[in-house]
Amino acid sequence: MLGNSFVWDDEEMVVNNSAIFKLSNIPQLFSSATFNTGGSGLGGWFYRPLVMLTFLLIHTVFGLWTPAYHLVQLAFHLGVGVLVFLLFKDMLAIGGNRFSRIVAYGLSLIFLVHPANTESVGYISALGEPLFALFVLGALYLVIKAKFTRKRLLATGVLFALGLLTKEGAVILLPIAILWSFFFQKRRELFRVTAALLSGLGIYLFIRLSFFGIQTQRPDFISPISDASFYHRLLTGVGNFFVFLKTFVFPKTLAIANHEVITNPTDCRFIIGTILVLLFLSSSVLWFLKKKKLELFFLMWFLISYLPVSNIIFPLDMSFADRWLYFPMIGLLGLIGVLLLRVKYKLFLSVLVLLFFSVALFSTRTIVRNTNWRNGLTLYSHDVRINDNFDLNNNYGVELFRNGDIENAKMHFEKSISQRPEWNVPHNNLGATLEREGDLEGAKKEYKRSVELGDYYLSFQNLAAILVSTHDPNALDFIKTAFGKFPNSPSINRSAALAYYNAGDQTQALYFARRLLSLEPTEQNQILYNIIFNKQKLDF
Repeated sequence: MLGNSFVWDDEEMVVNNSAIFKLSNIPQLFSSATFNTGGSGLGGWFYRPLVMLTFLLIHTVFGLWTPAYHLVQLAFHLGVGVLVFLLFKDMLAIGGNRFSRIVAYGLSLIFLVHPANTESVGYISALGEPLFALFVLGALYLVIKAKFTRKRLLATGVLFALGLLTKEGAVILLPIAILWSFFFQKRRELFRVTAALLSGLGIYLFIRLSFFGIQTQRPDFISPISDASFYHRLLTGVGNFFVFLKTFVFPKTLAIANHEVITNPTDCRFIIGTILVLLFLSSSVLWFLKKKKLELFFLMWFLISYLPVSNIIFPLDMSFADRWLYFPMIGLLGLIGVLLLRVKYKLFLSVLVLLFFSVALFSTRTIVRNTNWRNGLTLYSHDVRINDNFDLNNNYGVELFRNGDIENAKMHFEKSISQRPEWNVPHNNLGATLEREGDLEGAKKEYKRSVELGDYYLSFQNLAAILVSTHDPNALDFIKTAFGKFPNSPSINRSAALAYYNAGDQTQALYFARRLLSLEPTEQNQILYNIIFNKQKLDF
């Protein structure tokens, strides 16, 4: 994993994200979202300042040296693995079984090497998964220890707040921890645990509402699941319950960017998912009646943590992602551990051998999956064969374009547009291929279409640049609009300087050339400023 490159959203969250390049930008991280928007601040729906702060700290020391980012993420994952062991060791010991420690060890190993976690650990932009789990499991570990002190309660609330500032999904700790306290602790402890967690939630809400607020703007990237009706989201969520369990048990086929929406109740995934949901719910009722608290607790852990990523309550940016299994998997492993400790001694030894054999199999699959993540070209070329959708076709086209294969890149951009014509990004990318081929009018058309569909900063930059280079009479009008949206974009400031200079307005040209030089103090921009200042002829 350590030799893998930045891929997928890593470019906008890390590589091109100037907000993480300076320590002085720390206040901005607590008042913004996560994605670079090319000159209009950070954008997106997510409020995850601790993820961005971690990126900033790594960048301050190591720059864009990718092994450093992977090492930090791996360290977080190992920390989560240790906490999983410690939690299971104490939780599974409630039944008094002498093998609880070795089962906890085996289950924590499976968690550490499971192939589904490759995306959570090897994908730099998914750093929030192990980091939020580290905070949440740390808080839960404090909860399961009886005899609460004020310091421990304070630490529990703070860890919960830190988890929420890392990923909004950390809120699932609230019902999980309260459920544990309700089942296994006295009423006094339940009250204290609830108070500690609510104080942590209060800290998070205070910080978020004070600096960021509640994001309501619809993002440019509109996934099929976000456009689907509640009925179709329900079908998909139930169907993906089966996909989750299948991925956990038999992770042979792994791929990113899953956007398939189940629209037919006769779909086998929905049918099997329904059977599994009913099986789990009936088991929960049975265990409740028989007062099997430990089985019920871990089952509820799995169900509670699956629900927010099911798309049933609210739509997400895709239908299914391997990284969403990261935290629910712990509840599922705990349930397996409890059931394993209930079997007879002879059968237990056989299952225990199978448990550790699974570690070897999963490790091998994880190593293979990591080779797919080597770089963008290896990842998308592999995954697009599994998920032939608009997202992966566009991403694969970008990598082909960067590698000089313009013809095949163009084919994948066109395919992406045909699969999702309302998405603005592939229109911009198709425009770039047409511009490379010399079809400037065709490129303008695609850039304009991309601009019409959304505020993708590259389409504004590319359209501004091509309007200026072709001396289009509408160049200045468009640049004014683009500058209003992306005032700190070096590319748009450069286009503005050139457009005003071509129009004979040296004052405005100098203003934008000066802004460009302050945003990006390069030798080329200094040359442009000197040319405009000295009223020389432009030769570029």
